[in-house]
Amino acid sequence: MDDITRSLRLSSNHALQSGKIASTSARDTEEGGRAVHQLVKAIREIVDKISINTAVQQLHDVIQQNASASEEFSATAEELSGQACQLRDTVRFFRTSEGQSAFSV
Repeated sequence: MDDITRSLRLSSNHALQSGKIASTSARDTEEGGRAVHQLVKAIREIVDKISINTAVQQLHDVIQQNASASEEFSATAEELSGQACQLRDTVRFFRTSEGQSAFSV
């Protein structure tokens, strides 16, 4: 075999190997692209769940605040009711010029 034939065969083998490498590289790139797509999808799902969990926690906090405010309002209403009874009893002591109680219930 002469040098030119050997060089041509060697070049041909290198070309075939380069083609195989390019094909494998393209396949690996495509698989990598699919993996990245799946990763992005999974990250989006996690972010959505975090957002939902945050919203649920905020809703829970607001409900707790409303419950506390309701208890405070209830206690205040009871206190005002007691004070109203005391005031009514105090006002009954006073009489009008006609001798009637200033407060009659």
